[in-house]
Amino acid sequence: MNGMPRSLLVALLALAACAAPPRGMAPGAAKGTGLNGPSAAPPSPPSGAAPSAPAAAAPPAHAAAPLPGPQPVPDASYDWHGLLPVPFGTGLHESGLRLKEVLLFRDRAQAAEADSPAEGDCFTLDSPPRLVGREPYEYLLCFEHDRLQRIDTAVRLDAAEADQVFARACALWLKSGAPVAGTRDRCEGGDERIVFRARLESAGEESRSLAVTLLAVAGDAGPAAP
Repeated sequence: MNGMPRSLLVALLALAACAAPPRGMAPGAAKGTGLNGPSAAPPSPPSGAAPSAPAAAAPPAHAAAPLPGPQPVPDASYDWHGLLPVPFGTGLHESGLRLKEVLLFRDRAQAAEADSPAEGDCFTLDSPPRLVGREPYEYLLCFEHDRLQRIDTAVRLDAAEADQVFARACALWLKSGAPVAGTRDRCEGGDERIVFRARLESAGEESRSLAVTLLAVAGDAGPAAP
């Protein structure tokens, strides 16, 4: 250095001062490196590309309410109207039904009961309509003056389910027609042309009988005009 010109020595010292890192900075930080290695700059978007919009927030997840399933349709045999094969007032020889005559033996006490078949000729069918999903053990079509005026039918129910079946049937019957009366073992109603009377009776220790009577409304001269 003794032979080096003074101006060259000053220039070298100034260059060394510029290249040295500031006091307190770790060596290598001035060159873009950190303690964990070189720091990567975020990539810049392509020239002329529009900045991307922020992603929309997803809507909150809600559990979809289950759609209501189809409501059970009551068996058609729960409709007492189905017990009537032809309208009340239809003539015996005009019904077109294949009838079998039934002989009824009743004493005076039975004839006086409101639920006992009235005087007249009664018949049955080979395939009578079902009642509350069961085949009837009794089904009578009773004619007075050769006009259909009354129907009597009955089915047997297991004692364990009799009350439930009867209650369900009566609830449907009283809902679809004008209710007249109803108790635990009886219900009665009808419409402008027909009255029904249903009753639950004892039929032994393990079964009960559901009996239904249909009557033409008093003063109904014949079937309704089409």
